[in-house]
Amino acid sequence: MVSEQFDRCHGILLQYAEFLSSAVTPSTYVQLVPPLEDLVYKYHIEPDVAFLIYRPVMRLFKNASSGEACWPLDGNEEGESVSCDDIILHGDSSQKLIMWSDLLNTIRTILPTKAWNGLSPELYATFWGLTLYDLHFPKDRYDAEIKKLHDNLKQLEDNSDNSSIAISRRKKDKERIQDLVDKLNNESDKHQQHVASVLQRLAREKDKWLSSGPDALKINMEFLQRCIYPRCVFSMQDAVYCATFVQTMHSLGTPFFNTVNHIDVFICKTLQPMICCCTEYEAGRLGRFLHETLKMAYYWKSDEAIYERECGNKPGFALYFRFPNSQRVPYAQFVKD
Repeated sequence: MVSEQFDRCHGILLQYAEFLSSAVTPSTYVQLVPPLEDLVYKYHIEPDVAFLIYRPVMRLFKNASSGEACWPLDGNEEGESVSCDDIILHGDSSQKLIMWSDLLNTIRTILPTKAWNGLSPELYATFWGLTLYDLHFPKDRYDAEIKKLHDNLKQLEDNSDNSSIAISRRKKDKERIQDLVDKLNNESDKHQQHVASVLQRLAREKDKWLSSGPDALKINMEFLQRCIYPRCVFSMQDAVYCATFVQTMHSLGTPFFNTVNHIDVFICKTLQPMICCCTEYEAGRLGRFLHETLKMAYYWKSDEAIYERECGNKPGFALYFRFPNSQRVPYAQFVKD
């Protein structure tokens, strides 16, 4: 009964957060939402919920010099990275100016000190600040919807009714459908460019997240515990996001992220206790995350050429995960294990 009530309350929270972020303008949202520090310490909200509320605000930080929306290590016109101190958030006159470095300082206080031995505030902020929209461009979905609209246009053109009313109606329908086609094409181009820019930024950031070279095992465990575990059961969209983030880290060749160890620890060592701690809806989200993760693994398993192309040269498939530059796991061993 408690789990059922929790799921119901959590569902209302997700609906309210979605409504609030879409019903008001970004400038109004910034004024409505308290700072991250207040969400965590004044209102005693768990980090995963606090980031759900604060995530739209994190996307509004701007370059102090250009005034454009910006993220740390985004390149400026000269191709140089933007410093954290040059990225600011403007609120209304009653709110103080917030720099990205201030946000990172708040994030450092959210987790226990020992957690930062295997994580960095930059990685933590990146994981919780991004959404599925930032990492995944659903080209097939866009193409399918555009094709469906083109088919509707063709059906209108093939209509043999030449009465004045029918012609007038067809003209209005064609204009409406063509308008939708144009909007979808523009949205598709914009989304594709956005994902490409995010991936470029992550490629620049990944080597600077953990420059001190801590133990790879600690990194994987802390990342699973502080990032993947709480977010993959938060919502269905977050479940897919977590699997996509893992795949993105692998494809970028992130040196500290061991893909084999990640899958092994999650499925073989922690899956059973996680399921026992889940509510009914959380278990469904966990299942979706597992589906997306195993779908990726089975794709690599399907063909040795695919495995060699996508995994053979990646640090995430190092035979000794404590040493990212060690020999890679051979295809036969990957299939067997």
